[in-house]
Amino acid sequence: MKSFHVVNYRITNRCNYHCTYCFGKFNGQKDPTLDDAKKIVENIALYFTQNNITDGRINFAGGEPTLYEHLDKLIDYTSSLGIRVSIVTNGSLLTPERIHSWQGKVSCIGISIDSIDCDTNLTIGRCCQNKVISLSQWSKLAKAIHDCSIDLKINAVVSRLNLDEDLSELYRALSPKKIKMFQMHLIDGINDQAKPYEITEREFESFCKRHKAFESVMVAEPCGSMENSYLMVNPEGEFQLNNNGIYQTFGNLNTTSLSEILKTVPLDSEKFSSRYVKEAVK
Repeated sequence: MKSFHVVNYRITNRCNYHCTYCFGKFNGQKDPTLDDAKKIVENIALYFTQNNITDGRINFAGGEPTLYEHLDKLIDYTSSLGIRVSIVTNGSLLTPERIHSWQGKVSCIGISIDSIDCDTNLTIGRCCQNKVISLSQWSKLAKAIHDCSIDLKINAVVSRLNLDEDLSELYRALSPKKIKMFQMHLIDGINDQAKPYEITEREFESFCKRHKAFESVMVAEPCGSMENSYLMVNPEGEFQLNNNGIYQTFGNLNTTSLSEILKTVPLDSEKFSSRYVKEAVK
């Protein structure tokens, strides 16, 4: 069986943003206790050990992971097990001080920035109480990340709302080690309300070509590449997969080992591997 070195642990469903097309929603699920979250991490660690994966990484995501009250302690614990840690965040609760506290523990911080236009961000819902993060604020956070020798990744979801935008100024200012562009993807029953903002794969390719200057660090993910290729654990410990556009559950890490669960999951190892071909942060 093919081994997989990155597991996405969506530690909370809560988020202080309300992005129209979000496909990371798990309604009605409570945040795990610290002890329960540690057990999930231990299960993943065991999988890495059993499969001789020496570069295993847990990516804490959400919702918005910085809203999880035990995040810093969970980072400490995961790092103590020799597992690399990364975080994907909207950045609204990041401060240079908190970033510095993660030095030596977090290998990569991924921040989600779809636009540098205030009105566009407000329309998307990438804001909190109508407050949008400015480019100068992003630059301060990026400096702290670089100063701590943490790799910076910038994610962008491309939809009808930002299709005509050029993010080159942002990328030049923040100097990310990796840029990941996602074609907005509809998940049945999760973000159906975003259908008016769908774009074609050709339109997505055009957006990516506009940023060709950054192709050495850019990974483009059209809708099809996201299906059956991400290892995701939700707040309640369930292993979930985007199985051809529908979220399906394949067991729970609270009761079953990840190794056993993966025997039943229709993961596409080629799609998974292609995501990391250019990636400096593995």
